[in-house]
Amino acid sequence: MRVLVLLSLLALLTGPSLAGKKGKKDKKGKKGGGGGYYIAPPPCKFVVEEKCHEEPVTECKEVQVPFTRTHTKRECSVSKVQQCSTLTNKQCSTVTNRQCKTSTDRHCTTSTERKCSHALEKQCSVITEKQCKTSSVRQCKTTTDRQCSVTTERQCSQTSEKQCSTTSLQQCTTVTEKVCSPSSVSDLWGKKEVKCWDEPRQKCWDEPVEKCWDEPKEMCWDEPREKCWDEPRESCWDEPVQNCWDEPRQECKDVSKEICNDFPRQNCVDTPKQECWDEPVQKCWDEPVQKCWDEPVEKCWDEPYSVTDFKTSKECWTNHIKKCTPFHKEVCW
Repeated sequence: MRVLVLLSLLALLTGPSLAGKKGKKDKKGKKGGGGGYYIAPPPCKFVVEEKCHEEPVTECKEVQVPFTRTHTKRECSVSKVQQCSTLTNKQCSTVTNRQCKTSTDRHCTTSTERKCSHALEKQCSVITEKQCKTSSVRQCKTTTDRQCSVTTERQCSQTSEKQCSTTSLQQCTTVTEKVCSPSSVSDLWGKKEVKCWDEPRQKCWDEPVEKCWDEPKEMCWDEPREKCWDEPRESCWDEPVQNCWDEPRQECKDVSKEICNDFPRQNCVDTPKQECWDEPVQKCWDEPVQKCWDEPVEKCWDEPYSVTDFKTSKECWTNHIKKCTPFHKEVCW
């Protein structure tokens, strides 16, 4: 407010001098309209003001809400009920029955009777006689001869060779550049102000980068190698050998011999005999019997019960937030 008052006083003080200068200029160039004093236009200035309004904003949060669920639980109890049934039980008793049988009992006695006879019996004996025979047996022996030959064997080894290539990598940096632009605000003499600022700008270029790596390389050559082995060789000859053995020979002759044998003779007599015994006989019948027992009976029912649980619910409300936007306003006095 103080600035506005000072600017108003300054305009009143400098008004006549500016009017005089304006009149002189009109005399040289273009005549003024009615002469007299020049009235300067009122000074103006752009001020920044804020325009505000309330904007609704919805906010939500999750809350735990209790709820009750009803379940049923199976309940059972076991009771006993007497059950009876009539069964037949087989009863048996053993009685004796006299049985008799007449048989003959054979009694025998054995006696021997000797009988002899003369017969010729051939008696033989085995004697051995030595027999010999000369024969030749082929004998062989295996010997080895050393044989050698030179061969080449392929040998290889892994080496690495350094390989390099140049690629371009983009590099960037942020620089500031001074930018000026005339503003819409004019000073007291009607000259527009020039507003300048540092504008950030990204500057990029391709930076050459050398990338190197070890390239695996296989080197091979023929390695001379002497290979030796034992060559088998067979050498044979005839070896005289005498084979001897015992040749068995049987000599036999007839010899007179008395042969006696004992022949058994049996004398038997049949004697009558009565045998008696008690024969067991089993007599059975069906005896009715009542059998009772406790039969378990299960009774079940559904017993209701309640369970309290929590579920997640979304609770929302609306708040008003004040939002302001700046705008330029021209003020003149």
